[in-house]
Amino acid sequence: MNRIKPGGFAERCAEIASGDVIESVGGKSCRGIAQSDLGDLILGTEGSIVALALSKPDGRKALAQPALLLP
Repeated sequence: MNRIKPGGFAERCAEIASGDVIESVGGKSCRGIAQSDLGDLILGTEGSIVALALSKPDGRKALAQPALLLP
């Protein structure tokens, strides 16, 4: 992640920080998916649930727990 949108899910989630690499969205690997297309996967539809598997800059793995996406 290059930046965190103010007021967005990433900002509200303690597990997500600038510099993290998104490995999967909802269990679907992000390998080979253009960065410009990740937003559609992450945002989903209003009321949907999303879980992100992340790699931290120091090599640790983290899971951003499923969260209800609100407008």
